[in-house]
Amino acid sequence: MEIEIDGMIHRYVKTTQQHGDDGVVYNYDGMVAPGGGEPGVEEPAARVASPKADAEEQ
Repeated sequence: MEIEIDGMIHRYVKTTQQHGDDGVVYNYDGMVAPGGGEPGVEEPAARVASPKADAEEQ
């Protein structure tokens, strides 16, 4: 699951754990810019973009 908060995409991964009778547990998987990773250590051409990113930004 992905949620956009303050212009950043926060990712959560569904687990097999349950909270109570019908509550699903999600693990936080990190935060990414909507257009993918930012320039720096990684190669810009190899950035992994969120599915919510606009195709024109990649």
